[in-house]
Amino acid sequence: MDERAAEVLFITDDPALAAVYRLRLEIDDYAVTWVDPAAVAGMLGVVDPDLVYLDADSAAGRAPSILAQLRRAVTTRSKPLAILSRIPEEILRRRLPLLPGDFVLSTYHHLAAGNR
Repeated sequence: MDERAAEVLFITDDPALAAVYRLRLEIDDYAVTWVDPAAVAGMLGVVDPDLVYLDADSAAGRAPSILAQLRRAVTTRSKPLAILSRIPEEILRRRLPLLPGDFVLSTYHHLAAGNR
């Protein structure tokens, strides 16, 4: 039986967000590697994650190119991808070249007209 921890590549330039997710994922026995969006290209040959988290808000204008890098790299092209964003999922899917299987974790909260 394989007892190694599942490995997560977490891409963000926000240390606080990385710390929160690292803590939560490590509690669930994941091994987390945090990388800044600017350093993704150099990490893709080094790590072989089981799951990739991409903070699309921190990647800003680089998110499409980071997605392309992840899809080209042998170690990440077939791995599940979770996209974190404050942008509503419908808008994010129009802005980024997401695949149907990409999972979007949107922290956007719509205020109902009666709750303003």
